[in-house]
Amino acid sequence: MSTNSIPVLPSPLLWLALGGICAVDFVWIVISGFSVNFTGGSAIAIVAAILAAVAVFYTLLRPIPQISGLCTSLLFLIVLPNAIATFSYLTTSLNFPLLDSTYASVDRAMGFDWPAFLAWTNDHPLIGKILILAYHSSTFQMLAVVVILSATGRLAHLNEFLSLFLVTVSVVIVLAGLFPAAGAYAFYMPAPEAFANLNPEAGMWHYEHFNGLRDGSLRHLDLATAEGLVTFPSFHTCLAIITAWSLREMRWLFIPAIALNTVVIVSTLPEGGHHLIDVIVGAGIALTVLAVASAWRRKLRTRSQSQENVAIAAATSPVTQ
Repeated sequence: MSTNSIPVLPSPLLWLALGGICAVDFVWIVISGFSVNFTGGSAIAIVAAILAAVAVFYTLLRPIPQISGLCTSLLFLIVLPNAIATFSYLTTSLNFPLLDSTYASVDRAMGFDWPAFLAWTNDHPLIGKILILAYHSSTFQMLAVVVILSATGRLAHLNEFLSLFLVTVSVVIVLAGLFPAAGAYAFYMPAPEAFANLNPEAGMWHYEHFNGLRDGSLRHLDLATAEGLVTFPSFHTCLAIITAWSLREMRWLFIPAIALNTVVIVSTLPEGGHHLIDVIVGAGIALTVLAVASAWRRKLRTRSQSQENVAIAAATSPVTQ
């Protein structure tokens, strides 16, 4: 196989977008006086260097697209979360007014009672445990998708998954910074017995960092201990949808992925501490991005088919013979 047949994965546009996020982070940090370090940076750098070396070997010396694609995708997923985490901390520090009361009001207007749902979940410990496991499966699912799509040679789908991940998480973080919420647990402050059978830290692991960024007491970020700060919209919901979608060509995985990620979406309420509107808006973002991506693919296919038809017509034209 020629090295010319090895696709650049992720696409150059994705690397460029990631570089843009890193540039925004750097300029913002310099201007704002934040400081950032990564206590596990040495180990991560070693892993990144190994992945890069393996990718180069299986691209230039012994071309195997599945291996090179897997390594470069994993390398991308090492850099992206750190850039995104930094961006999330910076946008949270904007300290716009909290909108939890508005989101709770919207939930009630839709007939959803978050404290009642939490109580019901707590009264069914087995369901609670299933929801906790499902919620924390998202990262493992993401890695599994990368491995599966690489191993099966579906590199276009892998690039699509990485693109969907980057776009949805970027949109979510911008919206979270502009329309922030502390989360349903922070808003309702349920008594400990209300979730005694659930995770005692559910939906509140971000709260100390979240408040410190908003009141100005936290201006140093250690990426090794960074927490997910976003409540509105729910990125867990976005990730659940794009994860299942990326496996659509493999029915034996697609249907179980839909089932599992439906549970993941439900789990964002009691385990992630999300308001229902967080979940709805998160789903809306994911579905909108999927619709735009599908429309773009159709446009490219139509253009390619038109060019092919023109080429065929030119080749068969009597004038060219």
